[in-house]
Amino acid sequence: MNIFLSLELLKMKRKKFLLPIILFFLVGTIWFVAITLMGINAKEDNKNILSIINNAMTVDSLIMPLIIGTMCSMLFDIEHNGKTFRLLNISGQSIWQLFTAKRLMTLIIVFNLCIIQLALIVYMCVTNNIPLGLINIFKFICSYLISSLVLIDIHLSISLFIKKQSIGVTVALAGSFLALITGGMLPKIIQLFIPWQYYLFLNPTSVNISNDTFVFSQNNYYILSFIFVTFIYVSIIFLEKAKIRKGEFI
Repeated sequence: MNIFLSLELLKMKRKKFLLPIILFFLVGTIWFVAITLMGINAKEDNKNILSIINNAMTVDSLIMPLIIGTMCSMLFDIEHNGKTFRLLNISGQSIWQLFTAKRLMTLIIVFNLCIIQLALIVYMCVTNNIPLGLINIFKFICSYLISSLVLIDIHLSISLFIKKQSIGVTVALAGSFLALITGGMLPKIIQLFIPWQYYLFLNPTSVNISNDTFVFSQNNYYILSFIFVTFIYVSIIFLEKAKIRKGEFI
């Protein structure tokens, strides 16, 4: 596993891997800060942690599919252009370990993005005298990570099993576009079957409209939703492992 991780780090340095990731994340960060400050300055009701977390999850549903889709496509690009898979099979090396190493590298980057976004949330709460609410922060982190893990595994699978890497990026674009045009308004039951909507599906905040005003409250179905997504993620892992063992991508 350590060898695979070292190779992934080397490939990332050679391909200027982080450049598009930083670009997408900067756009998302500027967007998040802008809509949050506009909301806080517009109405006193928006000065709460639930409103800020809702903004973060909404922006993540637009930006994170692009970031994850791009990362996963770039990670498998070299393998498809060479003969890595056949060489691994001949040498008796585990392709599943290669897949796991790529998952871990992607998750490390995504986790760092989560920490940066969390720091922004805390900063805006502190500077605007908004109570943090540690439970809400914990829910945000859990939602962010499990939603990202699902997308990481889906896009790594697409990039592994399909040689044309543009397909993974196209799927990511479609997921981001869906979030843009729906604005999180799809029914929860539909969001459950669209993994690119999981940032919205696992939003700890529930948004309702009352007297032409957005009202933010706790999502009463959060724990149940989280259990569903966790079960789906575990199922995805088992399916991936079974298919990789069959070698259907070679």
